[in-house]
Amino acid sequence: MGGLPLGANEIETFAVSGCGGTTCDKLWSAPLPASTLNGILGGGVLFVRVNDQVWVFDAHGCGAATCSKLATLATPPGAVPQSIGGGKLYVTYTEGGVNKLMALAPG
Repeated sequence: MGGLPLGANEIETFAVSGCGGTTCDKLWSAPLPASTLNGILGGGVLFVRVNDQVWVFDAHGCGAATCSKLATLATPPGAVPQSIGGGKLYVTYTEGGVNKLMALAPG
């Protein structure tokens, strides 16, 4: 799965290998609020930053055309997703003038 454009207030997912045509049908989608900031994909999980939260989706979808988030994770204000490893999302943020790193794990 690839192609995770964040626009029009939804996630749209497409096959990395394409479909053999000039346009392809999306694999699945999910609604997002207008305040969506960015997303990061890794380890079969899609993390999408929405204000001071991270919404968690199964990157492979849910077996339906439209999927719901699996979890909502709270983040410190201004947290920025950096990387994914071991099923965790690592974010950086500043608190009291000190740069910090936090690991977030769904479930």
